[in-house]
Amino acid sequence: MTGLLRGKLKAFLLIGTTVALMAAIACQGDQGQAGPVGSVGSAGAAGADGADGADGDDGSRGSSGSSGSTGVDGADGADGEDGAVGARGSSGSAGSSGSTGTDGTDGTDGTDGADGEDGAVGADGADGTTQIAGIVVFDASGPSTGAAEITSGSASITVIGGGFAANEGISISATVGGSDFLLGDAVANSNGAFTVTADVETGDGFTAGGIFTITATGDEGNRGASAFMVVNKVTG
Repeated sequence: MTGLLRGKLKAFLLIGTTVALMAAIACQGDQGQAGPVGSVGSAGAAGADGADGADGDDGSRGSSGSSGSTGVDGADGADGEDGAVGARGSSGSAGSSGSTGTDGTDGTDGTDGADGEDGAVGADGADGTTQIAGIVVFDASGPSTGAAEITSGSASITVIGGGFAANEGISISATVGGSDFLLGDAVANSNGAFTVTADVETGDGFTAGGIFTITATGDEGNRGASAFMVVNKVTG
């Protein structure tokens, strides 16, 4: 039922529309004169702001401004660190010699000073040795005592001594031309005795016919002395 009503309504509307179009076409006449211009309408409301446009190009640089007034001097800055030592400068030229000064006057002699006080008495010295050692000289090449036979410019002697301390060091020398000539060293045995054999030569002053002092000196203060003669031939 509802479908049938919808169909009839559509047909009715179609017929109505066609009649209206035909009436409009039949009634259309010539165009009339234009009516008077209407008054200007009131301004419309402002629309919403549009989006920001893109930045424009930079403008040209402005001219330099006038110079400002001179500012007040700032406070002095702290001293900087010392610089490195510079290279040594060249030596200056020598100055001229000064004039010779005048001699000063001789001063007067000062008065003699007072005598000083006497010094303290020194300590007593050590007691000298009371033991006198004895020595004997033999010809080392023969039985002669106190004489040595010189042959081909030299002679050989044997010195025997006693009276020294046990193990005392001993130095044996002869006096030749006023000076000591060392003949040798020895060490006394447990009996305080020693023996030394030495050569004497004419080149050292031991000439035939000469008599020479011979001395044995111990390091503990003991001392002995004797003499011997140098001969060309020992008389047997």
